[in-house]
Amino acid sequence: MTDIRNQTVVITGAASGIGAACSHYFAGMNHRVILADRNQAMCDQIRTDIEQRGGSAYSIPSDVAEGTDVDRMFSSISKNFEKIDVLINCAGIGSRIRRMHEIEPSDFEHVINVNLKGVFLCMRGGISAMLETGGGSIVNIASVGGTRSMAGGSSYGASKAGVISLTKSAAVEYAHDNIRVNAVCPGWTATPMLEEQIAMEGEKLRRHMIKMVPMSRLGLPDEAAEAAYFLACGPAFCTGTILVIDGGMTA
Repeated sequence: MTDIRNQTVVITGAASGIGAACSHYFAGMNHRVILADRNQAMCDQIRTDIEQRGGSAYSIPSDVAEGTDVDRMFSSISKNFEKIDVLINCAGIGSRIRRMHEIEPSDFEHVINVNLKGVFLCMRGGISAMLETGGGSIVNIASVGGTRSMAGGSSYGASKAGVISLTKSAAVEYAHDNIRVNAVCPGWTATPMLEEQIAMEGEKLRRHMIKMVPMSRLGLPDEAAEAAYFLACGPAFCTGTILVIDGGMTA
């Protein structure tokens, strides 16, 4: 395992869900975490909580779907920190369960802009910084929705399949530059985003999801964070890996 304690970890989508879990997990393992999210108030709250527990955290507002905002974020990080050792791309949104002909093009574009374009922009910024400082590690949070077809989830599935493809491409392109790129594919995970979707679709959706999982429960954000930490820390020969944690759903 690669020892990355006391190094700098940038986490997008850090204000809630898996991003917030990653923030606490990495900080608890003695990493310096930079919390990036549109929700500055929530990031500040998480930063304060981490600091009260003896950790080191900083927050920076950022909209991953806006190229100028992402450039500004990485420019600020480069000015204030020696290097970026790890980038965890957690920022993402869900989508309503709709058949393809029912999806508004603007809604499809919004999902792609945040979930796929946002990951691309942050990878572009993170890789550029890592190339200047000798390498690093990137972990993208994808989804099992990007590995298999799910009726009513074409927008979300397309965005996450794209994240998986970006992950594999970057792993090959930057292997000689000491930059490892991997992805976590969580299954149904008990996050605020999922709860919002259940609130819109009804509790029958929760029952349907749990029924699909051999372990008969939803995943936990901390479990996804643990997987992200494993990939970020090594093994050093691990790149281009897509780690599925779904309670056996896709087994």
